[in-house]
Amino acid sequence: MLLAVAFSLAADPSAAWKALYEARFVQIAEGTPENAVRLYEALLDDDSSTDAAPVQFWMGLALFSAGDMEGARRAFERALDDSRYRLEALTLLDATALRLGEIGAVPVRFDFEEPEFPGVRFGAGAGRGEAGVQTVAGRGVYGWTTTIRPGEPDRVGLRLKSGSSVDEIKFTARSLVAPAVLRVVALDRWGALWASTEVVVDDDDWYDVTLRFADFAPLPEGGGPTRLGGVSELRIEDVTGERSDVRGSHTILVDDLVVD
Repeated sequence: MLLAVAFSLAADPSAAWKALYEARFVQIAEGTPENAVRLYEALLDDDSSTDAAPVQFWMGLALFSAGDMEGARRAFERALDDSRYRLEALTLLDATALRLGEIGAVPVRFDFEEPEFPGVRFGAGAGRGEAGVQTVAGRGVYGWTTTIRPGEPDRVGLRLKSGSSVDEIKFTARSLVAPAVLRVVALDRWGALWASTEVVVDDDDWYDVTLRFADFAPLPEGGGPTRLGGVSELRIEDVTGERSDVRGSHTILVDDLVVD
């Protein structure tokens, strides 16, 4: 089939779109992402006749399905320049980055004294400010600068080994400039979303936060079972824009993060 694709592209540039859909058929109907990747690569070799963004996007999905997260990340990044695929590519880049930083076992603790942290700033935070491990007043913390926008929560996520059994999440936090409203959202093994109670983190001191997963409630869009089971992903969300009239830039600091 690869030879047929190469021949058809050389003979007729308009065959590129037909070949793209043939590759998508192989990927979806036959469930063979490796073969689909080879077809996408053949399409991309024909620079003169191929619209690269759709091919990169679909190749990223195939690479993701095949377990090649680095290859998927590169493909999705190349699809970002096309407005038709940007939103979906950003979402899939989040999922890819989370897989690359997957935590193998719990309990796990992060004191942020070292720069390595597998947390992922979700694409919704693009352009709002920086996020990462830093030193504040001699203390290693995760600093998360955001711009409050109503209707657009800003998120930092962690990927756990699928179906991890967890009891609680603990961390200390404070907000600079203005009070922040935070919550933790869990994605379970069935794809349902669960949310903790919301906590207000003020700008005058550090606050200890302990949230038990037994107390999480299903989100309306989450669906799924009636009790939170194995957890695949955790998200610390800033929902200040929905809960107060605070607007503009502020920074959230997180330390001593424990998932147990």
